[in-house]
This record gives sequence, C-alpha cells and structure tokens, in this order.
Amino acid sequence: MITKRIVLLGHKDHGKSTLIGNLLIATGSASKERIEEAIGASAVAGRFEPAMLLDSFEEERNGGLTIDSTRAQVEHEGAILEFIDVPGHEELVRNMINSASYADVALLVVSARRGERITAQTKRHAFIAAMLGIRRFIVAINKMDTVGYAKSSFDGIRKELDAFLERVSGQWDAEFIPISAYRSKNLKGRAREMTWYKGPTLLDALAEPSASRAGDAMDELRIMVQGSMQQGKRTLLLGRVASGSVHVNDSVKLLPSGNYSVVASLFAGSRRRKSTAVHGNVAIGLKDDAAAAYEDDDGVVIYKKRTEVDSVSMFRARLFFSAELSRINEADVAINGARVHAKIRITGVIDASTGSAMHRTDRLYLNAADAEIALDRPMCVEPFGRFQELGRFLVYTKGEFAGFGIVSSTS
Repeated sequence: MITKRIVLLGHKDHGKSTLIGNLLIATGSASKERIEEAIGASAVAGRFEPAMLLDSFEEERNGGLTIDSTRAQVEHEGAILEFIDVPGHEELVRNMINSASYADVALLVVSARRGERITAQTKRHAFIAAMLGIRRFIVAINKMDTVGYAKSSFDGIRKELDAFLERVSGQWDAEFIPISAYRSKNLKGRAREMTWYKGPTLLDALAEPSASRAGDAMDELRIMVQGSMQQGKRTLLLGRVASGSVHVNDSVKLLPSGNYSVVASLFAGSRRRKSTAVHGNVAIGLKDDAAAAYEDDDGVVIYKKRTEVDSVSMFRARLFFSAELSRINEADVAINGARVHAKIRITGVIDASTGSAMHRTDRLYLNAADAEIALDRPMCVEPFGRFQELGRFLVYTKGEFAGFGIVSSTS
C-alpha cells in the first residue's frame, strides 16, 4: 500500500485541524474512545469541534491553535494518507519548514469566509512549499457554507492563487476543490449544494499519484555519512544510502576531501552484505582502513568514483528568513549535519507574500532573498534541483535559527 505524505498549510483560522478531524471520522480512522474524548474536550465550546481529535496539548485547546507539527493517518482507495498539520501562525515557521521538507503534496487550506479569504500567510506558506520542491498543490477552499456555496467566491479565490503559484513556482500542478470541512462537504462524498463543481472529492484528489518533487529522479550513489564505529582494528563509516546502490569492490569518492578508496566490506541490518540499495542504513569498511581518516569529520558524502560532483566553498542560493533581522552578512549554515561559518552577500529580496522583487534589502523577516554564499571551508553541496538533501541547508545567526536556503547553482 502506498503512503503519501501531505503537508497541511494555511492560516491558523482557516480550518486545517477541523478538516483533519472530520477526515478521521469520514474514513473510520478515529476510534470511538477518541471521538468521545474529543466530545468531552469540546464541551466548553458548546458544540462538537472535530479539531479536538487532532490537538493533543492543553494549551492548544485553550488557545485554539496548533502548537507543533501533528501527524494523522487515514486510508482511502488503497493509499495511506499521512497528514502533517503544521502551525499556521508566523512564530512557528521553522516547524512548518521541517514538516514540508519531506512531503509529497501540499494541501493548502483557504477560507472562503468574507474577511478571511487569502492572507499574506496563505501565500507565504505556498511560497515556502514551492521553494522546498513540492510540485503538487491541492487547494481546499474551505468554509463554502459561509458564502452560500457560491461558485463566484470559489472562482475569485482560485484565480488569485493560481496566478500567485504561476509566479513563484516554475513547475507545479494545482487542483482547487470547494469544501466545508465542518459540515463534511466534498471531503469523501459529493456535496449536493455544489453541483456546479465537477472535479474529484478532496480524498479522491489526495489519493491520486503525485507529480515528482524537484531532484527526485537521481539514481547515482550518495551515502550520507552520519558517524563511525570500530570493528576490531578497522573503522567503519555509518551512513544512509540516500540514492543509488553500493557494492563490495566499488571504487568510491569521498567528499569534501575528494579522496578515493575501494569498498572492502558492507554491513546492513547487522549482516555482512555484498551490496545494498537506496534508503538502507549501512556500515562501510574501506580498503587500507581509509575510513579512519574520516572518523571525526562531519558532512561526509560517499559517491561512485566517476562522479563529476565536487566540494565547493562558494555557491548561489535562495534564502528564506524567519528571524527578525535588519542586516545579515555573516552566519552559520548547516549542511548534511555539518555547521560551517559563511559570508552572505544578498543580491535581491523577494516578498514571499507576493512573489515580487523588493527594492529594500533590509526587509528580510519572513521574506526570501537571492544570495551568494562563501563558506569558510569546502563542503559537499549540490543544486537543489539535482539532489534535494545536499541542496537544502539551515541558517543560524548568533546561535539562533534564522531560516533556510536552497542551493541554486554551484558554478
């Protein structure tokens, strides 16, 4: 059975948690005990709140918002849909970034209620999802019951967001679905109130095959080294096969050093192997115990010897800042477990809520910027469109998280 990871985005008041709660009920994924607990927690509100099925912290229930990323699974049409509900308010953008990084689909919830509709935060979340390589967007236009299920309201929101996604994402696939999360309209069954809508229900759309993420087509070997261990007198490198496969006697290249060696032994699942493939954890012994030289290093990546990839000390990137910053020219960047000091030269600022260039380069908070990054030492970095894990990094200033970036080019 296929598992699809769906990051749920949108403003905190637009009904994300209510949507997940009623999807749990509609698919029979919520137990009777869990529903009864949610009914009890809803008593103070005077009506049943499906969102209570999802929120688990007392302060979330009292404050009416989602504090941290929360996961919920439902099954539909032979697919397991794993929803990652992330914070909608600005102070918790970092959690949203972490959750969206590994999603297959972005489900963007937008309220059709007059006075809510499309907010700057709505567009900012879509902007971040596009930056992180998500190419499949499903836009659930919620609270249609508050506007009499009017097609004109749906069409107006669709037109504005469609134009925005076109501007900020070079390759994307978006589907717009009118729903009422609270009243369970167009979630699993079709809504009689919206016969003008001829597309799929929300669950049917989510279960459809997804467009590939940027950088997902690579099959060349990449082993992300995460540590080392001793096996007698030999040092084994411990890592994860992020792409491709590796065999005993393969000639390999280790970056950022650029040194070469040959695989002498492989262990996976506590057993000696002749080969291992993508997504497996592996321990690698190198001939002449070459692994010992990397015992204390971080950020090491293993490639096949013939690869043309090399370590770099300078690259171009697009950054998104989630810290209050007036000026930035130095920071630490974290790439593949290594933190490296860097100098940053901003070449342009982009308003994440419009997708348009800004003239002022000091307006970085919750906006994006194109920049040139100069590292203190060479690191293994690749363009995000080629390989995501080595094309994505975090930014820290004065020891505090300040945002993230994606590598545009290394030339």
